[in-house]
Amino acid sequence: MAIDNISVSREQIDEWKAKYGKVYAVEINDIMFYFYPISRPQYREIMNNLSGGPSEREEQLCQMLVLHPAAFDYSSPAAPAGIATVLSEIILDKSGFAVKGEPKEL
Repeated sequence: MAIDNISVSREQIDEWKAKYGKVYAVEINDIMFYFYPISRPQYREIMNNLSGGPSEREEQLCQMLVLHPAAFDYSSPAAPAGIATVLSEIILDKSGFAVKGEPKEL
């Protein structure tokens, strides 16, 4: 599986930030992924149009929100098995789906 792991320019990052707001980068398995957080309408779209199971949802979420490498094939037999799972968890975390700290008993 050929992966375009070319570094992204500062200008490209600034363009993405102007379009999407926050942009994040994370390295998984020596591949740098650039993504933006999911919005509530995008999340509903994935949940409403989902065909398949959890792994398909993870792949769809990554395909929708990853800016680079844009053509990464998460379902390819040559792709490391955990990339879509780990990346989708990180995207959801940065989109407000993670609890920060322990809930406090009142």
